[in-house]
Amino acid sequence: MGGFPHEKRLLELLGEAAGLAEQVAGMAEEQSAMLAADDLDGFNKSLDEGQGIINRINGLHQESEALMQSYASFAISADGGKIETIDAATARFVEILERCAALNNRNLAEAKEKTEEFIRQIGSLSLKRKSIGSYAMNIGNDSAFIDKKT
Repeated sequence: MGGFPHEKRLLELLGEAAGLAEQVAGMAEEQSAMLAADDLDGFNKSLDEGQGIINRINGLHQESEALMQSYASFAISADGGKIETIDAATARFVEILERCAALNNRNLAEAKEKTEEFIRQIGSLSLKRKSIGSYAMNIGNDSAFIDKKT
């Protein structure tokens, strides 16, 4: 039984992708703290940085996808079989991606909630300004009120 010819390269790609995904997960934790502190500038900057890492993961995926298909064929072939190190590396990468997705979903829900609260505050402020403006217009036109104050 011969070995899978691309085992080493596939393991390298999976390891590098897992390391990058860990960075994304760490950034998602930091983003959660930024949201809690209302640091929206930091949050947005971190999102941009995270997108750069995600782009790198996607670049690795372009190469690893073909190797994974080749490995899948090898694993079911008569001369091949499953390779524990590849299966473990794949499982680790998937686990990290699932953690990233959960963290990002949590952050998205929190960001949406903060946005909705901000919109409510703007609406309330706008209503108060209209009331004050209307009140000021009524007083401004009432010269008797001004005369009494002077």
